[in-house]
Amino acid sequence: MADAIDELIANPMTFLSKNVIQNYGSPASGLCDASVEDEMEERIRSADGHSMGKLTYLSLTPTASKTARIAWLKYNDNMTTTLDIGFWTSAKVVMTDLLTGCSFGVKRFKMGGIRIAHSNLKTAGQINVAANATALTGYNVQLHKAGYITGANNSLGAECCIVYGVAGTFGWTFYAQILRNYSGGYGEVNRVVNLG
Repeated sequence: MADAIDELIANPMTFLSKNVIQNYGSPASGLCDASVEDEMEERIRSADGHSMGKLTYLSLTPTASKTARIAWLKYNDNMTTTLDIGFWTSAKVVMTDLLTGCSFGVKRFKMGGIRIAHSNLKTAGQINVAANATALTGYNVQLHKAGYITGANNSLGAECCIVYGVAGTFGWTFYAQILRNYSGGYGEVNRVVNLG
């Protein structure tokens, strides 16, 4: 587990341009201990199209441990889920569930605290973009469906996104890893966006 997380922390843009870390399961939001469920080499095509990277599945277990390195933001159907993080947390990495039309937001507070949100509000079973935008009112950083799904193919995995946060010396930086044709442990990194 330490290898993939350490590589992500050391150089997020380079790591995320050809490697994916995904949770294997769906625990409650919060601090988690992590163990590697599976590592699959040569599964992810890099953003430049010239190399293949690794898919790491983590098994996350909620914990109150002061040494937990990962904070997890869970997906909840037809809800906006939030998680507060900041300098006081032991977590060095934050991960979201796979976004397949949902919205993500970051709200920064003056004293250094951060609230992140995964909004998945729907109307008649379909993502309600306007409702998700309203739910993220006041969030400094917002990523909506149009920011990572650009094509007409709305099938699951055709275009999707995972958001990672990495704690640095002066605070958190968030990255959107936009994936294409992501299914069954294979896919390609379309691009990685530094969200700030």
